[in-house]
Amino acid sequence: MKVEVAVHGDAVTVMSEGGEGMGPKDLERRYLRWGKSTKRGKELLGQYGQGGKAAIGHLGHSFSVESSRPGDAVGWRFTDPNYRDRSRLKTYELHEVSKRVAEDLGYVRIRVDEVDKRIDLKRVGQRLADAFRLLLERGDLQIVLNGSPLKPRSLGEIARKDFRVRAAATIVAGWVGPVDPARRTADFVPGVRCYRLGRLVKDGEFFGHPTPAQEPGIALLIGEVEIPRVPLTINKSDFDRDSAPWVDIEGRLHRLLKPIARQLSRQTESPPPPSAVKVAQQVRRLLSQALRWADRPELFLGSAPVRPRKSPPGNDDRACRLRHGRLPLPDDDIPEAPGASIRRLTWPGDPKSDRIPAPSARQG
Repeated sequence: MKVEVAVHGDAVTVMSEGGEGMGPKDLERRYLRWGKSTKRGKELLGQYGQGGKAAIGHLGHSFSVESSRPGDAVGWRFTDPNYRDRSRLKTYELHEVSKRVAEDLGYVRIRVDEVDKRIDLKRVGQRLADAFRLLLERGDLQIVLNGSPLKPRSLGEIARKDFRVRAAATIVAGWVGPVDPARRTADFVPGVRCYRLGRLVKDGEFFGHPTPAQEPGIALLIGEVEIPRVPLTINKSDFDRDSAPWVDIEGRLHRLLKPIARQLSRQTESPPPPSAVKVAQQVRRLLSQALRWADRPELFLGSAPVRPRKSPPGNDDRACRLRHGRLPLPDDDIPEAPGASIRRLTWPGDPKSDRIPAPSARQG
């Protein structure tokens, strides 16, 4: 199966090719009905009939849906120019269009326009490659983002120990192993990654064993497991941990992981994650730069030599200033003339006031 994601300007287009597709009746019964899904009660991801439609309304104001089933010669399309308007009941007209893929293939194409959310392409690519890592690695899925195929991210394991056990009246299969500390990425999450139909649901799972906060050595544990039969939460971000299938599977995997968890827990110290190493390197560079600055005393006023204070000017200097129309300095001690009026002048930034004698009528 192939999925193409294109983000250009204020438009986002997602097209899946190679699936079941949808015909006119499927669009009406399976897509346009809120809260109702034909997948409910089955071992499938979609259960509530809300996710795709809610995501479109969150991203933009208008959208179009185009699809076709395998074997159909044409496709069908309908549009909504103001999807966020819920003031009235809407009726859509279905238009026949040329099929975009081979006749024996099915496809669904959704285009969202007038997108008013900021989209980080790099983060979108990382999230898609992480969520569908298992399918990308097996070659069951191909994802193309703006023309570039996404590659499955490496988990950095040293060795894998495959397992296949029975729990909750089904088969639970996966692998576990230690991770190579040197190959851990900055966003590495230790623990077992839990999937449903190849799509990541929950990572960082230890199935009742101590977490890295309790046992630092357990931070080297990594693994992947497909969890069938357990119901998912409405946003597909976790499993229903109160359900009987989860309790049974959790207990079985707890016993399975006990040997490797005991082995890793003996390591009292775990190597720091790459993100911590990066921060330490940045701190080291800043500290060395600060030490170099410390060798330059001219950058610090406290280490500059103190300028010698000038001695108070004599009577001849004061007379010279007054004769040339210059104001006396703030620290000049000028005696007041008998009977002279006094003005007060406040110098900027100096809370002290200096008194300057005004010329008397006899001098004027």
